[in-house]
Amino acid sequence: MDTKLTTERHVIERYLAGQLSDEEADAFERALETHPELARDVERIARMKTGFAVLERRGELAKLLAQPVATSHRRPVWVAAAAAVVLALGFLVFRQPETSVTAPLLAASLAALSSHSESPIPLRSSLALARARGMGFDAELTSSGKSAGAAELELATGAGTVTHYAVDLLAVDSAGAPSVAKVPDVVTDATGTVRVFVSLHALAPGRYLLRLSPADAGAPIEYLIALRPPQSPG
Repeated sequence: MDTKLTTERHVIERYLAGQLSDEEADAFERALETHPELARDVERIARMKTGFAVLERRGELAKLLAQPVATSHRRPVWVAAAAAVVLALGFLVFRQPETSVTAPLLAASLAALSSHSESPIPLRSSLALARARGMGFDAELTSSGKSAGAAELELATGAGTVTHYAVDLLAVDSAGAPSVAKVPDVVTDATGTVRVFVSLHALAPGRYLLRLSPADAGAPIEYLIALRPPQSPG
């Protein structure tokens, strides 16, 4: 995706609305990692979108748009009129069923994981996982419950730098291991490590498998993870 294109507002709006193709979304999320100003734009627009939805639920938006603007040549009145037009246009751009917005469970960056949140999701833990797995869990995390939270997982692959992997998060239960989230393309760093971010509040407690599938169709690498229920206060 062209750098200039990623800075255009309509691309951010389409990203937040889930209207980008998988390839476009992957490219956009990679751009988020290297362009902090773009991540700030995504956060600002997501906040605006949430504000419109809240006003609509409360029945306040229609009243606000219906307020007459007094005829006057004074600048404050023109500012008020312009604000009403901006609000109306913004509402038309962002209006969509709230059920269509799903909080990401897995992402290649904290900014991407926070893309549908009103504010950046705080990082609550960071774990480095070894490649070899024994009989137990490779990592044990604790759900943050109703409080937003994320965990950074550093996954050793044994591969070289700039090796591409698709990362799948699978829920391990009696019915098998259905996929619940996926990052189609993550690249290793200079140490052969892949970094992904997992939601600690949107993901239900349970057992999960992180599967890294190399782009060259080689053998996948798997990590077993337990997400424990939130800790009770006290």
